This record gives sequence, C-alpha cells and structure tokens, in this order.
Amino acid sequence: TTLWRTPESRRPIAAIVILGAPSMILFTFNSNIESALMLAVPAALSLAWGVNIFGLFGPGMPWLASTPRVLTLLPRVAAATQFVLTVTLVWSLWFISYLAGNTDQSTGQRLLLGSLVAGSLSTALSTYLSVHYPVRARLTGRGDALTPPLTTLTYLGVLVVVACLPAIIVVGTLEPPWQTPTAATLTVIAAAMWLYSIREWSKPSVRARAAAVTGA
Repeated sequence: TTLWRTPESRRPIAAIVILGAPSMILFTFNSNIESALMLAVPAALSLAWGVNIFGLFGPGMPWLASTPRVLTLLPRVAAATQFVLTVTLVWSLWFISYLAGNTDQSTGQRLLLGSLVAGSLSTALSTYLSVHYPVRARLTGRGDALTPPLTTLTYLGVLVVVACLPAIIVVGTLEPPWQTPTAATLTVIAAAMWLYSIREWSKPSVRARAAAVTGA
C-alpha cells in the first residue's frame, strides 16, 4: 500500500506499462527490445523503491523499530514484491507482443530466464543497498528520487553491471544449452547475497542505524 500510494514509487511502473504496451503492439520484438526490457524494468523497479526501501517510510521508521516483527518482515516483503513485479512486467510485455503476432514462444522462454536472472540479481542488490546504505528520502510527491542524484547514478551503473548485463548475456548471447545452467547459477548467487543481507538485518545495530538515518 505504501509503495502504491507513493508517487515516486508508482510512476516508474506506470511509465513502463504506458510506454511499453503500445511499443509491444507496434514494433517487432527483436534483440534490441529484449535488451531494453532487461535494462529498463529491473533498473526502474530497483530505483523506484528497492535501493532505499526504508527511506520510503521516513518518519515512520522509529515506530516500525518499536514493532520488531513488522520490521523483520519489511525487507522480505519488499524483495518479494520487487522480484515478482520484475518477472511479471517483463513477461507481460512479451505476452502483449505475442498476442499482436510480433514474437514467438521461444523468445518468451528466453525472456523468462532473463527476467528471473535480472529480477533475482537486482532484488538482491537492492536489499543489500537498503540494509547497508540507508538514505533519508525527502519525498514531496513531485517525483523526487529516493536517493541523491549522484547516488542514483552510481546505483544505476552498479545495477546495469551486476543485474542487467548478466540477464542480457543469458538472453541474447549464450547458446541454448548454456542458458538454463547459467541462469540457475546466477539465481543461486543472488539468493546467497539476499540471505546475507537478511541475516545482517536481524542485527539490532543495523536496524537502529536504518531507523535513525531514514527517520531523522
């Protein structure tokens, strides 16, 4: 609910749907569009809330800090939401193109693997950044970024290298016999990174720091 009510988090999703759906109908689904989806969707969702999930709650973080169970579940729910939305958006846009006769099922299979890789890696990286580098977000409802401009650019570069490029390689470069094993390996690495961040989040000192920084 908080994510959807926050314009800074809602607008990137709306932009992907509003701009992406007509493009899937009007244009042939080629390798350029595949790469664009692997770049745009995970990066947009990560920067919309994933990289600074606690900053969205701002002054509410001290209250959340007094409810340990809710605070424990918060990064898990945020990560699950980000991962599911990444896969759903990528595959939904492909399905629109498929219904329009602009692509085939083999492309959908590749994109499913790519979205799993991009979604898992971007979600794991976002959780890591949220837990270890919380930032106070000054949200006014006018589309402000969750992080300062230079930080946002840095995060974008890291997301492209760590999450988007591996997905593009899986989708567009690797031969079919290598796609599934590579995607599975990258997903396991992402899961390990995410579990590390969740374990760190269980430490009271890490939670207290996040509440102090974002709720100031």
